[in-house]
Amino acid sequence: SARRQLALKLRVSSGSLNSASLKENTHCRNVIIFSSEDQSHRFIPSTRSEADLSIIREIERPIENGGNTVGYHKDGFQNVINRHPESMTAIAAWLSLVSDCRLADDFDQNNPHLIAHELQILNSIPDDLSEYGDVQMSWDIIENRDFIRAVFWLARSFYGACNLSKALKWFTYSNSLCDHYSHETEEYLEDLKLDKPTGTVGKWKSQWD
Repeated sequence: SARRQLALKLRVSSGSLNSASLKENTHCRNVIIFSSEDQSHRFIPSTRSEADLSIIREIERPIENGGNTVGYHKDGFQNVINRHPESMTAIAAWLSLVSDCRLADDFDQNNPHLIAHELQILNSIPDDLSEYGDVQMSWDIIENRDFIRAVFWLARSFYGACNLSKALKWFTYSNSLCDHYSHETEEYLEDLKLDKPTGTVGKWKSQWD
């Protein structure tokens, strides 16, 4: 199909969530693996970024004296990214903020922050095995949600910056991630756009069910 022809080349590692090699290689790198245990794709965050969710939630707390909350939050998310460039939690938060507040509208098409975040998303996909096509993930797994949200908001940010070719590429990939919610698309997208998604949209089933 045209959508598949536009789909990204996905580098997917096939293996066990408990493999020693996986644990050795994920200190500062995210990976996507096809889990033989549950027959589905899983996003595995780097071990050093696993605590970033609680840090992001602290940054997102209301500021007592008001002020420029957008700038405060953006700088806070960026500080996390500076420490852990691969932090998908921080990347998703940063991208959703700049997109939701239309900050990306003032970006150059090749804004260095967007390019850097795109590179981290690509680097999350291991190159030991290559495969073309769609990768679908369960939305109810919180680590997956960080990756799925980062992809969606990256597409929105590139669209705001008028880099339409990259926006199309990432919207295409974003659509492929949520194909299994075709009957709950509106509800899924509403949850996807929340700062704190519930992850309870429908019931995910793998192609092996």
